Amino acid sequence: MAEHLVEMRDITKTFPGVVALKHVDFETEAGEVHAVVGENGAGKSTLMKILAGEHQPDSGEILIEGRPVRIPSPYAAQQLGISIIHQELNLLPDMTVAENVFLGREPKRRLGIVDSRQLEQQAKQVLHRLGVDIDPHIRLARLSVAQAQMVEIAKALSLNARLVIMDEPSAALGGRDLEHLFDVIRALKAQGVGVIYISHRIAEIFQIADNLLDAGAPLAGMQQQLGHPLAQPIVIHAADPRVTTAGAIGIYNGQAAFEELFEHLDIEQHGGDGVVDL
Repeated sequence: MAEHLVEMRDITKTFPGVVALKHVDFETEAGEVHAVVGENGAGKSTLMKILAGEHQPDSGEILIEGRPVRIPSPYAAQQLGISIIHQELNLLPDMTVAENVFLGREPKRRLGIVDSRQLEQQAKQVLHRLGVDIDPHIRLARLSVAQAQMVEIAKALSLNARLVIMDEPSAALGGRDLEHLFDVIRALKAQGVGVIYISHRIAEIFQIADNLLDAGAPLAGMQQQLGHPLAQPIVIHAADPRVTTAGAIGIYNGQAAFEELFEHLDIEQHGGDGVVDL
């Protein structure tokens, strides 16, 4: 049986006065989009920062393809093929797209002079892998937020990332930009790159994810397949005859998933269930 791309076992992390993670297990595969969802403070970002070398666990172990590893720094994570893309992008607006993608790793000619032609060509190749049409010699400041995010993903690919962690990547996106992000994630998946998608937007998860880690409060470490991603189902009935969707809808942290897809609903409460006002 093939080993998991990444496996985290029994991870515990505390901060002064706070238990952020307690005995958490997590695993993901190459070519899989694994969603990590939960409210603010649930521990989802802390778990991923441990995997990215930004925090150190108090206990537990991490395995890459079955091999135990230590990840003491972000550089160590990059060497293992793990890259993280934060909400606040780590890019320099006064530099070009190509310079941002290969910052500190620019191809050089003799005497240490940057080979600008090769730099732009390599940046084009990485952007092409993502299906992104961005001029590599344009300054980053001229790009939209969505385009800048593509540059950040391209930088991760240029580091030969086998696993890309995206922390709330859709926070500043909507409409066509969001769909383009999903297209890029599907392209990564098709190339065998694993993606961890951190979000609190439940509706997005059903569009893009293969698997789900439900980061409750506190994070319980329970993994669920998306066939049954949400606990505590309730029954909904369409009060308006124009609404044809009815059946089961999941409850997630006190909110109904996909509530934006439904209108004019009556909710039938059963004993012990909570009422959700849609």
